[in-house]
Amino acid sequence: MIKKAAGFGYVIVFALYLFGVLLLLANGFSRLNSEAKDSENWVQQQMTNAISEIRDFYEVKLSSSIPVSDCDRFLRDSMPLLLASPYIRSISVAQGGVIVCSSISKQTLKQINNWKASGKPLELRYVTQTPFSELFPAHRQAILSLHFETKGFYGVYVAVYPESVFRTLGAPRFFQTEIRFENATFYSDGRIIDKKNSLPLGQLFFVDSDISITSFTKYIFYNYGVLLIAWTFIMLMSAKTLVRYIHSFSLDYWQIRKAIKHSQFHPYIQPVVNDSGEITGGEVLVRWIHPKKGLISPADFIDQVEENGQIVEITSILIQKCLLAFSKTNVAESNQHFRIGFNVCPIQFDSNTLCLDIEHFQSVMADKPVSLLIEVTERKEFSSNEKYRNAIHELRSRDVLVALDDFGTGHCSLKYLHETEVDIIKIDMMYVATIESGNTKILDNIISLARSLDVLILAEGVETQAQFDYLKARNIERYQGYLFGKPLPIDEFIQKYFR
Repeated sequence: MIKKAAGFGYVIVFALYLFGVLLLLANGFSRLNSEAKDSENWVQQQMTNAISEIRDFYEVKLSSSIPVSDCDRFLRDSMPLLLASPYIRSISVAQGGVIVCSSISKQTLKQINNWKASGKPLELRYVTQTPFSELFPAHRQAILSLHFETKGFYGVYVAVYPESVFRTLGAPRFFQTEIRFENATFYSDGRIIDKKNSLPLGQLFFVDSDISITSFTKYIFYNYGVLLIAWTFIMLMSAKTLVRYIHSFSLDYWQIRKAIKHSQFHPYIQPVVNDSGEITGGEVLVRWIHPKKGLISPADFIDQVEENGQIVEITSILIQKCLLAFSKTNVAESNQHFRIGFNVCPIQFDSNTLCLDIEHFQSVMADKPVSLLIEVTERKEFSSNEKYRNAIHELRSRDVLVALDDFGTGHCSLKYLHETEVDIIKIDMMYVATIESGNTKILDNIISLARSLDVLILAEGVETQAQFDYLKARNIERYQGYLFGKPLPIDEFIQKYFR
């Protein structure tokens, strides 16, 4: 089984980090764009209302006063319009290109030199110079022109200031709102750009917004800076954990998922004997027999399936296959039951599957001298001492023997012994191997500890006669290793030892 390199896991984690950043950016852009649209709609509505108000007022109040015969009266009639809207600053009437009455100059004649009406019934244009520019030299304005022809050419000019609209809106911090007229564009930051614009048919103006990269960047850091920092910190702190998680759910996960579905995991059993060499039980070892790759060693997948929880289903498959095989076997009665051992890890106690499998096994095998031995591995630690105690209590309440597997190689052997009682300590083969070198201090101490706890000892990995003789001299009760037999497929094991 080929495992994915850790580097690939970090690539995935980095991609996940970027995905999170992109989500924040997308959310930020959506919010900023929504704010810009709200601003556009507000400006559009203000300008539309102002123009509608001017047109209605003109038709109802002012049109009957054209041509102007009494300027003072015309201006009095115009006053409600000037007071009603904050965006309208002046009203003027022109005849033949000369202003004859204005809220600015009253009856003082002012020649219009820089702009002539186009003859449209309604026109909105920006002019850089007006007849009153000398009065307001620094002021630039847009002129809404209502004009018509009757008894000579008359035009009504209403001065509308888009700057007033933007002042009422308040300058947006992270985008620009703009109003485009036929010959100029007004921006919310106060800029006015003289340029010809193509407006939608029938419209006097068009409102839009502009979001620059710089403004968007400022918006993100202003509104999402803390989240970006927090997300970066979280990803950095959890990168290693995520890599392990991704690794356990890599392509191998789905290959194992398929193998579970097709029941490709099979029990191999290695015999356990007493000091006389008589078989007393066996440890079930999993083997993956792939239809194309053949036999796959547990070393290539056991860590992964324990990490991601697939070990629960694999162990269930092994128990069921052992149950099926032994239920058809004539296991001879003896002074000791045959103990069949299954390795389990802490994650298997998170579900009820193991207990249900044990209950089913004991029910079917009730009339046979076969008992279950659960070997708790130390590759993974229980999440809490209470969880460990509950697990052991549950097993013992079901008359299941409990062994600590590979004792001394994990990080919780002594804690497990302290927390609750076990039936068997399995001495790991690495300590048994020290017999050859003569450095047996740790081995001897493990044996002494087991004796003080009155716990049965099973020595694993016994491969030589010298090892067996050393252990037998110290009254070790059970042995397992190549000296006594290699793991065999369950059918071969039963054929060899029970028939």
